[in-house]
Amino acid sequence: MLFSQVTKSTSGPVSRHLNARLSIPTSKLLIETGLSPHMVTVLFVLTTGLAAVYLLATPQGYARLALAGLLWHLAAVLDRCDGEIARVKLCESKFGAWFDTVTDNIAYFAFLIALIVGMQRMHPEEDFYLYLSLSALGSLAFSLGLMYRYAMQTGSGSLQNYFYAMKDMPESDKTAFQRITERFGFMLKRDFFAFGHFVLCLLDAFQLMYWLTMIGMFGHAAGVVLSKRRLTTPSHRVEAAITPEEALTAGDQGDAR
Repeated sequence: MLFSQVTKSTSGPVSRHLNARLSIPTSKLLIETGLSPHMVTVLFVLTTGLAAVYLLATPQGYARLALAGLLWHLAAVLDRCDGEIARVKLCESKFGAWFDTVTDNIAYFAFLIALIVGMQRMHPEEDFYLYLSLSALGSLAFSLGLMYRYAMQTGSGSLQNYFYAMKDMPESDKTAFQRITERFGFMLKRDFFAFGHFVLCLLDAFQLMYWLTMIGMFGHAAGVVLSKRRLTTPSHRVEAAITPEEALTAGDQGDAR
């Protein structure tokens, strides 16, 4: 009964309709082992993601690339398990939300670096890809820094609240870019882009995956920067729209994506 209620309405479509079918049975098995949500994150989510990263850094051969995509998607599926276990065991905490957020971002950066390394190995004579990749990483690091600062100021362990807060703005205050970001915000969630990477790996489309990822990184950074001024004004702070309990459960361990 409890496991039927672990998926939140804010979860992405891939998470709700696909990943949950795999993660919930897995969580039921893992909860019997007595492992804490933190241990599930480290032993299963982080290690699976880093294994995908290792394979992706050398994308020669279809089997290697397809396995990298499968492992990366599997890491996103397992990423639901720590939150599901935490909610069923009623052991959610702000530390757990931050722990999951930080480990997720370690995996993201490792994945992006592996993608960049793989592209450089495919085009060793072209410096353009290196400069483009480094600028994309820099823009992403800057935007994540803004999101972390916002999360600390609002007392939430989830970076997703940066974009959720826009939903509580009056429509007249939203820019066109903010409306687009709000409408297509599900594409920023791990479930969506992990599945997208998985499909592209199966299609042996490494270079297309690289370009879409670079565009996504610049787009993410632009959305964060353009939203910063309005979201950080006193009238638009997330505290006014989200209770402390909701802010806690919006964290990645409290939010079974």
